[in-house]
Amino acid sequence: MAGTVIEELVALLGWELTGEEDLKRFQNGLGKAQRGLENFSRQMSVFAAAAATAFAGAMTVFGKSVISTSANFEQMTATLETIEGSSEKAKQSMDWVAEFAKTTPYELNEVAQSFVRLRAYGLDPMNGSLAAVGDAASAMGKSIMSGVEALADAVTGENERLKEFGITTSVAGDQITYMWNQNGVSMSKTLKKNGQEIAKFLQENFEIRFGGAMIRQSKTWDGMFSNMLDTWTLFQKRVG
Repeated sequence: MAGTVIEELVALLGWELTGEEDLKRFQNGLGKAQRGLENFSRQMSVFAAAAATAFAGAMTVFGKSVISTSANFEQMTATLETIEGSSEKAKQSMDWVAEFAKTTPYELNEVAQSFVRLRAYGLDPMNGSLAAVGDAASAMGKSIMSGVEALADAVTGENERLKEFGITTSVAGDQITYMWNQNGVSMSKTLKKNGQEIAKFLQENFEIRFGGAMIRQSKTWDGMFSNMLDTWTLFQKRVG
């Protein structure tokens, strides 16, 4: 049977085997080829097993990450439901936060925390205040939460944190004067100690002095990497 197969192969390839030595060399060559195929097959089996193990491990890690991300979103949503007063408003706020984070150098989680903090202080993050705070923080190389805390403190009469954003203050009676430098010019503005007026002034001040800083920072390597992480986080959220 084997001799017949060899004869057919020789005839098909058009080889001429004359003598016993040629036949032995040919048969030895076939043996080496067969052993090579068997060895290759074993190596591929080992590779396939290793690949399957690596894939299973990766999927386990991914699964844990998805669970963790889903849990974080559940916590944020629950907090927003408490702050906003309904699940529908909480969902709208979470969608707004996710969209906002896409154009900032800040990660989704810290944007969400900043949003909640402003809400808790009675401020509206969606009226431009979070964007203004984010621009100021980005321009000064600080976290967005540090900007939120500076604004929140100022509204309650605590102005120490404003120094980190180039603003000093002086108080006389029920009035407060803000002083800062803008384009090399010393400027000031005096207001009554009113939380809403203070919040409005600081938002406008940050917009004028730092507007667009987040967009510029988001185009840097660190900003693009942060946005990539946001996209990955949202993907895990959808999977979860």
